[in-house]
Amino acid sequence: MKEKDRIEALLGKSLSGELDPEESRELRRILDADPEEADAFARDARFHALASIALGRDEDRFERALRARLRAGQAPQPFVDALRRRVRRRSLLGPLAAAAAAAAIVAIGASVAFRTEPAPEPERQAAAPPPAPVREPEPPPPPPPPPPPPALPEPAPVDPVETPPPPAPPAPKPPPPPPPAPEPPPVPKPAPERETRAAVATVKGAHGPAFVVDGSDRLPLRAGQPLLLGQALATGPERGRCEIAFPDGTLLRLEPGTRLRDVAPGDGAREGKRAFVEAGTVEAVVAAQPKEAPFQLDSPAAAVRAAGTTLRFAADDRQARLEVLDGRARLSRASDGRFVQVDTGQAAVAAENAPLRAAPFATTRAWQDGQLPGFGYAGTRDTILFAGKPARNLGDDPVLESGGPSLALLVGWDLSEIPAASKVEEATLLLSLKIPFAKGMVLHAYEAKQPWVEAEATWEEYGRGKRWSKPGARGSADRGAQLLGAMEPTDGHEGAVRLNAAGVATVQSWIRAPSRNHGFLILGDTSKGVAGFSSREAHEPARRPRLVLKYSPKDP
Repeated sequence: MKEKDRIEALLGKSLSGELDPEESRELRRILDADPEEADAFARDARFHALASIALGRDEDRFERALRARLRAGQAPQPFVDALRRRVRRRSLLGPLAAAAAAAAIVAIGASVAFRTEPAPEPERQAAAPPPAPVREPEPPPPPPPPPPPPALPEPAPVDPVETPPPPAPPAPKPPPPPPPAPEPPPVPKPAPERETRAAVATVKGAHGPAFVVDGSDRLPLRAGQPLLLGQALATGPERGRCEIAFPDGTLLRLEPGTRLRDVAPGDGAREGKRAFVEAGTVEAVVAAQPKEAPFQLDSPAAAVRAAGTTLRFAADDRQARLEVLDGRARLSRASDGRFVQVDTGQAAVAAENAPLRAAPFATTRAWQDGQLPGFGYAGTRDTILFAGKPARNLGDDPVLESGGPSLALLVGWDLSEIPAASKVEEATLLLSLKIPFAKGMVLHAYEAKQPWVEAEATWEEYGRGKRWSKPGARGSADRGAQLLGAMEPTDGHEGAVRLNAAGVATVQSWIRAPSRNHGFLILGDTSKGVAGFSSREAHEPARRPRLVLKYSPKDP
């Protein structure tokens, strides 16, 4: 017998428990001499034990399960693996039984590997009755394991260790969700587009309660703001006044208690500028207009058409009055369309059941810087002469003082806009008090004779290098000899000089010959009292020096 066959025969007997003592010693010598054969013997013993356990406990059930799996066409390896897991759950038997079971598993695996087709099913016989169920006999108890050979070392039992499958790599953490995009800023709703309206005029000035009316809005007027097409104007009933200017220089001055609407610029060809006076008084300084498109003021009772004219137009619901201060205008009655031509110095009234004719009239107007007759007026000049500072000019001082032998006050107004043919009827000079009159104090007004210059006049000179005939304008060449009026406090807020006949005549001479107008020299009596007044530099225009004239624009 060859050596290899002899080793396999000894190994087979050892696994089946049939070795005698001599064979056992022979096998031991072979295994000691060949480590590879020893390792193979250990592996065969382990598989033999597994198969022995499986077959010894329930051989019939094991065979049925194996047949079922072969018929299903399943691969044998999963079944062998399942058998190994079943053997591992059981308590292990002795080493020789374990070796027999392992050998059985190897044999079963081999037989399964060679079964490539499922066993054919038996043919069914229709007439044959089904066989009676046969009770499956109880499996016999497993035979006791054979005693181990005394001479062989007992191989150490190896616990079947199922190598667990490597743990699945942890699923990668999903990337954190991107931060939510910031909400876009709310898109502001576009403001409703306002209707674009053209500016028809510009506000030159306003005093007291004066408003622009735009629909239901009523806002205070301010100098420089545009007056838009469709806007109206309103002034307070006592002190409210305002003035607007058209691009061609035409001015409309609204006196207290006036409402003006429908201001339109015209087209300069067939339609002229126009406005509607609901109520109140408007003074218009109308620039030259095309003959085909004159300026027009309307009212409920009448309408005025004019060009190159200065006029005053007062209207209400029942009548209208036109006064022409310079130039010519036509007044037409709304009820019947009849009209009348009104020239300089004439006035006419349009009313129901009244004659429509022009007649001379007298008007009362005032001159005050930044206020009257319009906000653009800047014809006032004033200064004081002070003996305590004989070479100093005080023309920009905000306070005008007079009284006693060491003070003198000079004040005058440009009246050149009054038609030369006008006849002055009354004249009053008004100064706002800053320093009250001393008890019993009186100031006197004279005509100034020298052409003094506001920014140059001093106690000694009326102009640079031009001396008064007597310091303080006390010489006969410096002032008129006639007293024109006396100034006394009126209501505690103003000092008024109501000019006498000589004073009215003096003003009349200034209107007919403007170059002679050098204003008034106001002197105090010999008392030591001093009165002070606001100058034309006063911050409040209404407190600046004012001259009021009543006159007829044309001498009849």
